[in-house]
Amino acid sequence: MSNKNEIGNLSVKRALISVSDKEGLADFSKRLGSCGVEIIATGGTGEFIRDNGIEAKSVEEVTGFPEIMNGRVKTIHPKIFGGILAGEEDRGGENLEIEDIDLVIVNLYPFEKSAKKEDSLSELVEMIDIGGVSLIRAAAKNYSRVCVVVEPQDYEEIIQAIEKQQLNLNMRKRLALKAFQHTAKYDSYIQSELSNRFNLDILSNDYLNIIGKRKGELRYAENPHQSGAFYVNPKVDAPSVATAKQLQGKQLSYNNILDFDGALAIVADFEEPTVVIIKHTNPCGVASSEKLYEAYSNALETDPASAFGGIIGVNREVDAETASKIVESFKEGVIAPSFSKESLKILSQKTNMRLLEVGDINQYEAGKEIKSVAGGWLIQESDQKRISREECSVVTDKQP
Repeated sequence: MSNKNEIGNLSVKRALISVSDKEGLADFSKRLGSCGVEIIATGGTGEFIRDNGIEAKSVEEVTGFPEIMNGRVKTIHPKIFGGILAGEEDRGGENLEIEDIDLVIVNLYPFEKSAKKEDSLSELVEMIDIGGVSLIRAAAKNYSRVCVVVEPQDYEEIIQAIEKQQLNLNMRKRLALKAFQHTAKYDSYIQSELSNRFNLDILSNDYLNIIGKRKGELRYAENPHQSGAFYVNPKVDAPSVATAKQLQGKQLSYNNILDFDGALAIVADFEEPTVVIIKHTNPCGVASSEKLYEAYSNALETDPASAFGGIIGVNREVDAETASKIVESFKEGVIAPSFSKESLKILSQKTNMRLLEVGDINQYEAGKEIKSVAGGWLIQESDQKRISREECSVVTDKQP
């Protein structure tokens, strides 16, 4: 029998749950049980659910076949995948005692966490999920009859829809797309990490796969009539605009992010206290000094007209003296390792000024540079070469 009513809402009768992240699972499972949903769960997930007083069948009870190879093979069975993939017209499965599965809740082995812990290669490989990815893809493919959930953040929305009998087609489409994005990110992360572990540089790979997590919308893109969004690399923990904590100020724009990124890259290249002021991707002035406020004053004096409304980059904690000079004229924002309490009080006078705190700037790492062109992308190593004054020649008659 079909579990869809005449307006496309899905009536959930059976759910399969297999998760590594148990966040929110106890309450979610309890509410599923209260709705009369039969729960099927894999080993550790089933134990967790039953320990919370909720009934759950094991996969083995459904398939009649045990988990094997220390849990490497547990859900890959016709009674599981047939139950997920059966369409409206595929009722032949009933002769094989295959029952529909309407809801699939899966999150994957924590490969990303294992990579960040720098686990051994053998340990890392064990974190490559096989069955979970297959379950997600099967459920997402059959979104017309099945709902797939890959993140605990979606549990509340889903359970409310189930309780109200309003798990509609548009919601299932959105969750199916999210599921495919989830597995694509997972596979991209694996190939990226294994490239590093196998010492295969990304520039030698036949295909470029970029992992980006949407951090949020921008106030606007390069021009006010353009919309834009900011995607960050979830693999990167080092100081950057992507990982920075915004302490105050308006939402970032496209140009703000480019300027903050350029400012950080410049000041991270200096050991002594250094300040740069950037306007529309162009440095207006860079200066170093024993005192940070002196470095700021000198950088500003280089071209005070162009510096108006610019972005300030600093490679030391912003102190009160420097903050007092910054608020004397209009600036869009400041990016720095940290801000003293006194400086924050002073800078708070300019409520719209964006303040980004990045942490230990000595941990800054310039990444690969990627630029889009019509029909493709250019990628190159970042320029790490430093040139001393002694290496430079004066090629004009007038000497500096």
